[in-house]
Amino acid sequence: MKAVGDPYTNFFRPAEADNFSQQIKGELSGIGAQVEEKNGSIFVVTPIPGSPAERAGVMAGDELLEADGHALKGLGVDRAVTYIRGQRGTTVQIKLRRSGSEILLGIVRDSISIPEISVTWQGDIAVVRLVQFGETTAKRIRSIFEDVTKKNPKGIVLDLRSEEHTSELQSRFGISYAVFCLKKK
Repeated sequence: MKAVGDPYTNFFRPAEADNFSQQIKGELSGIGAQVEEKNGSIFVVTPIPGSPAERAGVMAGDELLEADGHALKGLGVDRAVTYIRGQRGTTVQIKLRRSGSEILLGIVRDSISIPEISVTWQGDIAVVRLVQFGETTAKRIRSIFEDVTKKNPKGIVLDLRSEEHTSELQSRFGISYAVFCLKKK
């Protein structure tokens, strides 16, 4: 895609395009774990609250070794998740490594609703976390900030701890950083 000259443009094969479309709509069928690749291995960033992964005991930092007997190392996140996701109600056998021990879990896939934005509070400070960009993110972020400011926080933290989010902000909104200040009325 270098010929297009836009670093944020990607080419998707039909199956990848379908997967991406499901993801930005915020729903898919799988185990419900955010994953990332490090040195060719697939690691759990966090299980989604209430997901089959969380109920099965999957934890942040677990290394996913296999899904239904398919080795995941070296596949990259996009290919690896094709083995983990599947039809709702079916079971996937996940082999993972935690603290040097290998664990085999049978996890029943379910419909997973991926939140785009989450809000937590640390005392009087609101922490607004952009989990992923989707179809409704732009509309929802405005209403979330309105709801948060009605509660008179001492401050708001906008959590963008992913390079993906930073580049998304740059391409969609033309900004590379943001500073939020609260004024008392």
